[in-house]
Amino acid sequence: VWYVQDAYSGSGTFTLSWTVVAPPAGCTGTPAPGNTISSSATVTPGGTVNLSLQNATSGTGVTYQWESSTTSSTAGYTNISGATSSTYTATVTANTWYRCKVTCSGSTGTSTATQVTLAYCTPSSTSVDGTGITNVTFGIGPVVNYTSGAETNNYGNYSAQIGGLTQGVSATVSMTFNTSIYPYTTAIYVDWNGDFDFSDAGETVWTGVSSSTSPNTLVATFTVPASTTIGTNYRMRIGGDDSGVIPGACATGLTYACFEDYTINVQGTPLAT
Repeated sequence: VWYVQDAYSGSGTFTLSWTVVAPPAGCTGTPAPGNTISSSATVTPGGTVNLSLQNATSGTGVTYQWESSTTSSTAGYTNISGATSSTYTATVTANTWYRCKVTCSGSTGTSTATQVTLAYCTPSSTSVDGTGITNVTFGIGPVVNYTSGAETNNYGNYSAQIGGLTQGVSATVSMTFNTSIYPYTTAIYVDWNGDFDFSDAGETVWTGVSSSTSPNTLVATFTVPASTTIGTNYRMRIGGDDSGVIPGACATGLTYACFEDYTINVQGTPLAT
């Protein structure tokens, strides 16, 4: 029932008009949500991604339930509590597949799953003294990496270079610096548990300070834990800066600092001959 009060007191004609909008129609058929869309395919541990669906499902009465699996793209799924909208922001702590079940009138369509994988953080520095680290040598092989100039953002990802270190044995890493007249406080980090960070106990494996002369070489030693797995690769990060403070493995926006990444392959003790 519409009630209209006319407050008009002059002469002439008073006209009132309105538009009647029909209520939205209910959804019909089995939803076809298409692909699961992620705002990023990789994320650092504890980072977030925004998930959405390729195709919208029109009409009222549509329900959503997001699911996740760390097993595979087709198995091991569990409902994500509270994730019942057409979009979802996920906090990622492991390599995870995501999909959404969309239901209309008892018929359910499931989106094609997408995987979000963990990645290492990328440290950075806006500047470096001299050209920073110019050589790193380590491992069975060995890895010998010469660099003639500063890398982009003074970070070099050389993780494709793999050096063997022996399980339970003291290892040596040699690092040459060209940092003008400035000593560099340096740290070596190794992700021993493979969780894509360097923040766990025992993962800062060595710290030291380079000489103020250039070039100069630091020789680091640390023991490969006996708990590591033979044949497994582990990410190693070297970082140094001239602030006198040990640089964080994931530090960004530093000045006069440099970082490089490599890979360790843990090997067994050779048999005596």
